[in-house]
Amino acid sequence: GSFFRYASDRHGFNNPDTVWDNTLADIVTLGDSFTLGNCVPRGKSMVDLLRRRTGTLANLGGGGNGPLFMLAGLREYGARFKPKTVLWFFYNNDIENLRNERRNPTLRRYLADDKFSQSLSNRQSEIDKALYGLSKKTNWRESTIFRILRLQNLRYRIAPPAPVQGQKGSDLIATYGKVLSKARATVSGWGGKLVFVYLPYPPRFFAPDAPFVKAASDRKKEMLALTKKAGVETIDLEPAFDAYDKPSDLAYAASTHYSEAGYKLAADTIAKALDLKTP
Repeated sequence: GSFFRYASDRHGFNNPDTVWDNTLADIVTLGDSFTLGNCVPRGKSMVDLLRRRTGTLANLGGGGNGPLFMLAGLREYGARFKPKTVLWFFYNNDIENLRNERRNPTLRRYLADDKFSQSLSNRQSEIDKALYGLSKKTNWRESTIFRILRLQNLRYRIAPPAPVQGQKGSDLIATYGKVLSKARATVSGWGGKLVFVYLPYPPRFFAPDAPFVKAASDRKKEMLALTKKAGVETIDLEPAFDAYDKPSDLAYAASTHYSEAGYKLAADTIAKALDLKTP
């Protein structure tokens, strides 16, 4: 794919800045780098393509986001729009992300206290100042060189981190269920609908017999059972990807993100499930 560049809105998200001039929205999207739109030019991601088919859409996706970051984003930025539909995108590494997020006491408060908020949308000048200070202290070049020397991307492609299993895995799945239930209750509170979107795991197109691919398939069964128990509507994109003539064209093996064709198929499938108009 290509390097992903975008001019952020006033809060750092991948939206036209004018989205914040609206008081209501049709759709809010929550997720990680797939929701952000990694590896394709701006305007070609699934969320950008969905934006063309609806009224106001606010994208709150961010690279590396897990479920607690998504819950926080919903409360801090998404709730102000009272959207009709909130798309909650799930990718296979979300459970591992949750393991790390649970170590953060601030993120845990979003799960423990339904009223907890840091009023972040009203504190952008503070956030900008803090980020500027952090950027001056961080040696980004040194960090990038270190990743290259470790062959980090190659190591991940050959053997992605093993999913958390056993008792710890079950505990994390249960916590994920609590996060999802909190999000559903929040969205239902203003009469909206939370929709869980399952994103296909790209390595299955390149190494279908690999153990980590089987583990992802097993996890999918757990997650779909979880959403059913939580009473959350689900859109499973995997059947559409599997039915494509050449599924390996839908993603980049090196980055494990979708290609333009993959993002377009994802957007088309979601739009059809939500009965959105064609562009």
